[in-house]
Amino acid sequence: MLDEYSTELVNTVTWKKDPAAAMKALYAEWRKLFADDKGQFTIYGPVGCEKCSGTGYRGRVGLHELLIGTDPVKKAIQEHARVAELLAIALDEGMHTLKQDGMEKVLQGVTDMHQVRAVCIK
Repeated sequence: MLDEYSTELVNTVTWKKDPAAAMKALYAEWRKLFADDKGQFTIYGPVGCEKCSGTGYRGRVGLHELLIGTDPVKKAIQEHARVAELLAIALDEGMHTLKQDGMEKVLQGVTDMHQVRAVCIK
């Protein structure tokens, strides 16, 4: 899952400079935010019950992507930058894509990867 998450980051300055260090830093951040006290991750799957009619899902969960108009983002827009370049700048500025937000919610146990992939197919 870490590899799938990082595919969105490959064009960022940080990732281009040192991919191994960037991956290590991302893994360390994930361990801090989502792992248990032993450093292990739990990936949950849907379990059915009477309330959800056996599907394992009930209600909705929002996946969010927010582009903040920072100075580098504004400059790229004014210069008619390509979408890929604008995305790389936004990711460098801290933006998380819809899929990345979904993956973080998977690690929190809110949803599962099947549902995230279902709504984030390119």
